[in-house]
Amino acid sequence: MQTSLRLIWTWLPAALLSWGWTQDSAVPLQAFVPLCSLSCALLFGLSLFVFPSPVAVNQWIGLVHTRGRAPVAAPMAMMAMSIISICSGCSVGPEGVMIVIGGGLSGWFADSFVTGEVKTIRWFSLIGASACVSAFFGMPFAGSLFVLSMLHKSGEPQYFEAMKGCLIASLVCTAVSRKLQSMILGSPEELTEWVTPAPDYVDTTGALVAGVLFGIVGAGMAALCWAADKLTGLLTKAAHLPKLACLVIVAAVFGLVGYFRPAVLFWGEEELAYMAGSPTPLPFFSDALRGGKSREGVAPWDLMMQGVLKVIITGMCKHAGFPGGIIYPLLLAGAGVGTGVQALATSWYGPGWVAEFAALAPASIMASTQSSVNKTPWASLVLVLNSTHVGNWKPSTFAAVGTA
Repeated sequence: MQTSLRLIWTWLPAALLSWGWTQDSAVPLQAFVPLCSLSCALLFGLSLFVFPSPVAVNQWIGLVHTRGRAPVAAPMAMMAMSIISICSGCSVGPEGVMIVIGGGLSGWFADSFVTGEVKTIRWFSLIGASACVSAFFGMPFAGSLFVLSMLHKSGEPQYFEAMKGCLIASLVCTAVSRKLQSMILGSPEELTEWVTPAPDYVDTTGALVAGVLFGIVGAGMAALCWAADKLTGLLTKAAHLPKLACLVIVAAVFGLVGYFRPAVLFWGEEELAYMAGSPTPLPFFSDALRGGKSREGVAPWDLMMQGVLKVIITGMCKHAGFPGGIIYPLLLAGAGVGTGVQALATSWYGPGWVAEFAALAPASIMASTQSSVNKTPWASLVLVLNSTHVGNWKPSTFAAVGTA
């Protein structure tokens, strides 16, 4: 997946630039962004006529409740289709496909070679899904908690009795995955960390107040995601559009947005470093497309706008049917708004209690947006607290998730 992204978004634009297609051409090179989004989305849509449609995470959840497992038809084709859709720049990540394939193969193994009992098959499905997601996150407990928490979105039962098996499989899979990464890539990649300095003015009460306020912001972000999802569905239904047309139209929208705001493209794992203020430029994009720009110098309002656009595009991609998960896209959306709030407060008021108050925004808005959309409060807390350093200000993140 990483190689495919760099091939399409880094090496190909660089080659086109060397062949004479520049930003000063009649059609600027930046037009490559929407053209690439449309092409990959069209290719993914056409592949649906050849291969079985990928199983969505919500479908997987329903089948795990009723049958213990979801069938996985042509897993390699599903992985290839996921890579094609991700290469379009759509706002979904690979974790959804990992859940479906890992859980599906584990459930199939239990059904075929272990037992026909639904309870045992379900345990195997959950264990396989947890292992795959944990390896992706690099966080065994967070991955296990996410898979077990997301099963109760519509009030269905939860199966936390499978936690021991999920944790063991997640630890083993994460260790093996990191070892393979170190052998192939040199060193495993780490999640971006927000390091919050020790507070001088804001105490626990102030942190709780900040959490409540930023939790309301996170709930508003979740409402935007839901509205974008539902509005896309209503417009598609009213126009009687087939799925292929819906995919292409949504790709045209996020491709056009990516023309002006490239940070809203892709699923967001590596873009988190950009939002956190890293001096490194946007990943995947060649110098020809981003002009060497880094996060330095980006206005706070622009950061917040990128976060809002990200959550809207995530809702649209979710409804259009791009296969994948929305965990990282939601984290990136919350990070954009949160870092924008922090930067704005610092530029307006300088160091002091206002800046410390606003420093709680990134982690609080990330966790509250995530938990509101995916209905996974505890897993969202663990994931965000593992990837951020908020010191003794953890009450703000708890309050944000509870409020949202």
